Amino acid sequence: MSNGRFAACVVSLLAAAGSVVAVAQTGREANRTIYGAGTNSCSVWTEARQDERWFTSGQWILGFVSAANQYSKVPPTKTDARTVASWVDDYCYQHATSDLADAARELVDHMVAGTYP
Repeated sequence: MSNGRFAACVVSLLAAAGSVVAVAQTGREANRTIYGAGTNSCSVWTEARQDERWFTSGQWILGFVSAANQYSKVPPTKTDARTVASWVDDYCYQHATSDLADAARELVDHMVAGTYP
C-alpha cells in the first residue's frame, strides 16, 4: 500500500473513531474492561447500520471475534463478516439497551458452543 493510501486510511479511521465513545467500561467478568466501540449500545449499532456508519463498531466486533478465535481453548465456528453483522443486527434488535460487548460475548459463546449461526 502506498504511503498516501495508508495515510488516507489512518485519517479515515481516526475520523470514524472520533464518533465512538472512547470510555472504558467494566465487563461482565471481574477485572475485565471493555474499551472503544464495545461500550456503545445496541441502539447506536442499529442506528449506525441504517445510516451506513457502522464501520468502526463492525471492526471492533470482528476484532473481538478474531481475538476469541486466537485465544479460545475451543476454536469457534468459522464465519464471515457479513454473517457476524447480521447476527449482531438480530441481537441488537432484541436487546436495544445492551452494549456491543454483550452482543460480541454472546456471539462468541454461540460460536464456541457450535450453536452459531
